Amino acid sequence: MRSRSLLFLAACLAVLFWSFALSAAEKPAQLTLSCDLPGHLAKTGQEVTVNLHLSQDGRALADAPLLWLIEGHASVFGYRRGKTDASGNLTIRTKLDRPGFLRILAVYKSGKPGEKEIQKRIGIAVDPEKIVSARPKPADFDAYWDGEIAAMKKMPLRAEVSRVEVANPNYRERVDMYDVKINTPGDRPFVYGYLCIPKNAAPKSLPIMMSYQGAGFRSSVQTLFLASLGRMVLDINAHGLPNGKSREFYAEADRKNSDYRYRGSDRRDTIYFRSMILRAVRALQYMKSRPEWDGRTILVSGGSQGGGQALAVAGLDPDVTFCFAGVPALADHGGVLAGRQSGWPQILKTAERAGFPAKPEACDYVDAVFFASRIKHAECLLSVGFFDFVCAPDSVYAAYNAIPSKNKKIIHDVNSDHTMPLATHLAGQKAGTEHIRTAASGR
Repeated sequence: MRSRSLLFLAACLAVLFWSFALSAAEKPAQLTLSCDLPGHLAKTGQEVTVNLHLSQDGRALADAPLLWLIEGHASVFGYRRGKTDASGNLTIRTKLDRPGFLRILAVYKSGKPGEKEIQKRIGIAVDPEKIVSARPKPADFDAYWDGEIAAMKKMPLRAEVSRVEVANPNYRERVDMYDVKINTPGDRPFVYGYLCIPKNAAPKSLPIMMSYQGAGFRSSVQTLFLASLGRMVLDINAHGLPNGKSREFYAEADRKNSDYRYRGSDRRDTIYFRSMILRAVRALQYMKSRPEWDGRTILVSGGSQGGGQALAVAGLDPDVTFCFAGVPALADHGGVLAGRQSGWPQILKTAERAGFPAKPEACDYVDAVFFASRIKHAECLLSVGFFDFVCAPDSVYAAYNAIPSKNKKIIHDVNSDHTMPLATHLAGQKAGTEHIRTAASGR
């Protein structure tokens, strides 16, 4: 009986051993992309060399098929195929004859049953400081938006403010929170947000911080931590929807408005983002009316669609003193007409696919590049993902280069797509905190 038990145990150990051995033998392949350009920066017309290396379990994979896509401009766009050499390497050589970004997506698939495809990306900037909008700014852009803002200011400001219980015990004794509903012009007559303020704030004691949302449909965010740092913070819903509803409510709103990215894009007065931008400005008008505002410091911030809104508000309200726009959207809508990818949501391209009429002349009036051109004095911090396939890096740089303010910086996320790294988020927070400290000291 004992011998049978020992045999059974030995058999189990053998199965485990071979399972581990099999698992080790089937480790997925590793694909790496690299270039020797410092900072991934090149000059116009300079040959760019990108090295691909394929290995598995520390062993080079020779004669392995690779597929890659080169993007950046129509002149270089295309799929290519090749095979690795005896050392598991493959070299790609390309160049761009104009300022812009080269983005390479490499793909490996062994063809073995059940083995997943491997994808890796790399991005190279080519004279990015020379990238400009694909289209000229409309001659009446400033007059149009100045008129829109002036008309909105004439509308009596009405806000419904309801206290909301702070559920988080870490902030319950430090922060007050309110659900705010503010009247606005347009097809959605209200902007909704959660306002968070340090408890017992004195009049004229706090900087304003506006938080704008990325794409999608959701409730406003409870910015308790930021308020605990000594600022009054308003995070608004991008679509004029009430806060605190069920997940199903926002999912249904998303379903009903799936076309919002290109809705009404044949006229400047009906394009969807016009009213979104007006709501963003209106929310700031309300915050400036609050007695707690210190009267001098206003921060606007957001990522992606929120970054586009932040640039728009900073351009439309000269009282804004700081703007953080992470991988901002809504820039260079006409880029596709110049042979490159437009910024999200690529209105002209997506509208055409959906059978909607869209005109570049209408999109120009909600282009973050042209709003950015109005930011004369505010401190600005932007970020760009070098192989961002959503908010194309060309479009981000077109907006950055348009900013006339001398106090501006851009974070190069060389190894990033549209997902902002934690370090970039922290850099934005640090810059905002330093801006508040400097403003408070009067320097």
